[in-house]
Amino acid sequence: MNVEKRPPPIDPGENFRRRGEMLMTAKRYEAAIEQFLQWMAVDPESGWPHSRLGICFSNLKKHDDALYHARKAVELSPESAPYRFNLALVYYRTEDYDQARIELREALRFRPQDVQTRALLGWCDFYTNREKRAIAHANKLLAIEPDNYEGFFLRGASYFDLGLFDKAAIDLDEALRLEPEEGRVHSWVGWCRLHQRRWDEAQHHFESALRLRPQMRRARDGLLETLKARSPLSRWAVGHVRWQERITKSRKTILRVIYGIVAYGMVWALLGHLTAVAWLLSILPLLLIAGLTDTFLLPLLDGLVSWHRLGSLAMGRWQRYGSRVLSAMLLGVVGVGIWGLVLWDEVIFGAALVLGYLLVMYVQIWKPLYRHARRKMALYAGVGTLLAILLAVDLFYLDPERATWAEAILENMIGAMAIWSMPMRRLIDWPNN
Repeated sequence: MNVEKRPPPIDPGENFRRRGEMLMTAKRYEAAIEQFLQWMAVDPESGWPHSRLGICFSNLKKHDDALYHARKAVELSPESAPYRFNLALVYYRTEDYDQARIELREALRFRPQDVQTRALLGWCDFYTNREKRAIAHANKLLAIEPDNYEGFFLRGASYFDLGLFDKAAIDLDEALRLEPEEGRVHSWVGWCRLHQRRWDEAQHHFESALRLRPQMRRARDGLLETLKARSPLSRWAVGHVRWQERITKSRKTILRVIYGIVAYGMVWALLGHLTAVAWLLSILPLLLIAGLTDTFLLPLLDGLVSWHRLGSLAMGRWQRYGSRVLSAMLLGVVGVGIWGLVLWDEVIFGAALVLGYLLVMYVQIWKPLYRHARRKMALYAGVGTLLAILLAVDLFYLDPERATWAEAILENMIGAMAIWSMPMRRLIDWPNN
């Protein structure tokens, strides 16, 4: 008796899973989500469709939906290492490194030899300034898989952050040998070469990084620093700014006083016929600006670099055009100041001083990374510009015989606004950092 053989029953969610995985691989996340939702509808007790949905929503930067589905997957299968890893990946992408670390440790309990989990845990420690722990994770990762480029990359980046540039270069070069087309590694190698003063090699690696990832900010900044580093003047300026960032608050106060005394001495020597108290009031804001290198010299250098053949690669459009405008304004202010000194004209010199204070505010517009912060700083600088115009009208038209000390007080109002623009820029930009 012949019995007809029938094919085994097909899992009703299998077709949805396969199509979803193919679409996900092709980075068509919206279409993949539709397939995974249908898979979840026919198999509601499985955590896998929830886990895949979490990754798709995360890639679309829909973080609330991503967290919901990734957590749901873990609830359905608490002992699944892949689900824990995917939940940790969602946390990692939202920069919640502490929660990511918790899930990764749980995943390692079930799968202690998994190199991806170990690498991601190391990066979580790295981004929370636990470089030594990150190095320990990299060592364990390389013990499991000696040719894992992520292990060398993680360890090299950690050494770099610790200031061990020679050690970092060895590991990063090895990571680059294993993955020669990885833009992130090229960028880190470039920064190592920059600190080792090997300018040509640094430039080569930054250009390679930007060829592979044209919008990588770290590589752009590195290329910009490399172009500056070729000039002794810019090397001094950049080094001076970094030194100021490292010194203590009390030493910064001493530095402010020194700058103020030097500035006052120069003004008094050149324009000694003016009232001492008046000019002390005029330059008082300079006493509070700790180092004009960051405020004036660096924008000028950026403006010069923007005309280099690699300027468009090293800078974004806003940064390139902004630095050119700022450098032209700076040269104009210096020219007006020299004109006032040559003619021994306190009004012209005072105008240059006010323009210099306004330039401090304009520099703060250029610095923020976010468009809404630039708009707020532009509004603030606009108020300062309006005050400067009112000052000019008052001096030249309404009361040209005004006493010098009164002029100095009005100038000092603009200077005070310039000083406050520096912390204000940080406060405006802070929520996005």
